[in-house]
Amino acid sequence: MTRPWSLRTEIAGWVPKWSVPAAMRAIRAMVVVCGLFALTDKVIANPQIATFAAFGGFATLVLSSFAGTWRDKLLAHLALALTGSVLLTIATIVSSSTVLAAIVTVPVTFAVFFAGVTGPNAASGATGALLAWVLPAASAGTVSMIPDRLIGWWMASVCGTAAVLLFSPRSSGGNQLSAAASALAGKLADVLDAAVRGGPTKDDLAAMVAAKHDLIGRFTSTPYRPTGLAATDQALANCVELLEWTEALISDAF
Repeated sequence: MTRPWSLRTEIAGWVPKWSVPAAMRAIRAMVVVCGLFALTDKVIANPQIATFAAFGGFATLVLSSFAGTWRDKLLAHLALALTGSVLLTIATIVSSSTVLAAIVTVPVTFAVFFAGVTGPNAASGATGALLAWVLPAASAGTVSMIPDRLIGWWMASVCGTAAVLLFSPRSSGGNQLSAAASALAGKLADVLDAAVRGGPTKDDLAAMVAAKHDLIGRFTSTPYRPTGLAATDQALANCVELLEWTEALISDAF
C-alpha cells in the first residue's frame, strides 16, 4: 500500500506570538543596511559602492538566514560572500549585452538553486546569492566598475556577518525540530499504551494532537525545509512525515 503524503498544518485558533529572533533580525537589517548606505553614499560618495553595499546588506541579512552553530553561520556567510563575488563579476561582464545576460542567466540560476539541495543553509543563501547576479546583470556596467561593486558587496558581507554573529539570540540548546519529533513520538506511544489498557482519554488525544501541531509548526516555520542530500537531512524529513502520518491514523482510529 502506498503511503500518502499528508503533511499539513492546521491553523485554526492560531495566535501570532512575539518572536525575539525575528525582532533582532529586523533590527540588524535596519541598522546595517541604512548605516552602510549612509556611509557609502554621503561619506565615500561612490554610487557603485553605495548601491552594492545596500543591496548586499539586504541579501545577507534579509534574504538569507543561516542556522547552526557560530561556526556554521560563519562558513555559510563566507560561502555567500564568495559566491556573490563570482556572480557579481560575471554579471557585470555580460551586462553590456541584454541577449548575452539573458542567456547566461539560465545556467547561473539553475546552478545556484540546484546547489541548495546540499543542505538547508545552501538553500537559504540561494536567493541572496541571486541578488548579487540580478542587480549587476540588470544594470549595464563596465569591467572598470567591478572593483567598486566588490568593495560594496564585501562591506555588506563583513558587516552583515558580524551583526549576525554578535547580535543573535542564544541557542535554546539542541535541535528543536528533533526535540519536537521526539516529543510527538512519545505522545504517540502514550496513546497506544493507553489503547492497550482500555482506551486513551481525551487528554491523551489532545496532548498527541498538540505535539503534532508543534512539530509541523516548527517544520514549516521557515521557507527552507531542513532537507538536503545528506542522509541525516533526508532521515529527519522522512521522520516528520511518518510521525504526522501515524498521528493521523491514530486520530482516525479513535
